[in-house]
Amino acid sequence: MTRAFTIIEMLVVIGILAVLMGLTVGAISSTNGDGVADVTSVKAGNQVSCQAFDLNFDGKVDSWVYFEPDGKVRRRESDYDRDGRIDEIAMFSGGIVMQK
Repeated sequence: MTRAFTIIEMLVVIGILAVLMGLTVGAISSTNGDGVADVTSVKAGNQVSCQAFDLNFDGKVDSWVYFEPDGKVRRRESDYDRDGRIDEIAMFSGGIVMQK
């Protein structure tokens, strides 16, 4: 049986990976004003390298977006049915979807 990760669990994992990779967890934002993180950004220097999104405000990450050094999206992973498993991976080149 699998379960979805809560936003807190994802923040811990992102933080550990960031430290191991020499990255820093940048902005943690509550987009709907409830004080719970809905967007978490990981930075390499001043550049955002990935973001985790809670799109439906249930406390679980629904989408992960990874960026090229120039800021363009390189990969997006989405959990559409909220079961904690990735349902779709979209690969980008130059910010344009190349493969799903």
